[in-house]
Amino acid sequence: MGNFLSMMIMGMFAVFWLSFGVLETPSWAIAASYSPTGDAAEGAASKGYNAAVALYLLVWGFWLFTTWIFTLKTNTVFAAIFFFAFISSFLFSGAYWKVSTGDYGMAMKLQKVKIHFPTQFPRAQANEIRLAGQHSSFSPFLDIILPLS
Repeated sequence: MGNFLSMMIMGMFAVFWLSFGVLETPSWAIAASYSPTGDAAEGAASKGYNAAVALYLLVWGFWLFTTWIFTLKTNTVFAAIFFFAFISSFLFSGAYWKVSTGDYGMAMKLQKVKIHFPTQFPRAQANEIRLAGQHSSFSPFLDIILPLS
C-alpha cells in the first residue's frame, strides 16, 4: 500500500472537512449571500444554497468512489470504509437536492438510511458462553457467543 495513498487520503479528508466547515461557518457569510436580506438562516434554507451544497457533496462522492476503486487492491477495511463513505456522500447530496426542491420528507428519509447487518448466530450449546448484557454497536439486541473449545 505504501505511504503515498494514506497521505493522499488523509490530506483530502482534511481538505474536505476544512472546506465543508467554511461552508457552514456563519462568519464567512456564505449562506447569507444566498438571502436577499443577508440573513444567514434564510440563505441556508434557500434553493440555491442547498443545490450548491448538494453539488459540492456530489463531487466529493465521485472522488470517494474513485478512491474506493483504488483501495480495492489494498485491503478489505480500506475498501469498506470508502464504500460506505461514497454511499453516504451521495445520500447526503440527495438530501440537499431534496431540500432545494422543497421535498423535506424525502430529505429526512435520505438522512436516516439504515443498514441492517445479519445478526443470526447459532444457538448457544453446552460448551459455549453467552455474554449477557454486552451488545454489539451494530445491534443492541445482538448477543455475543464465544465457544469454549
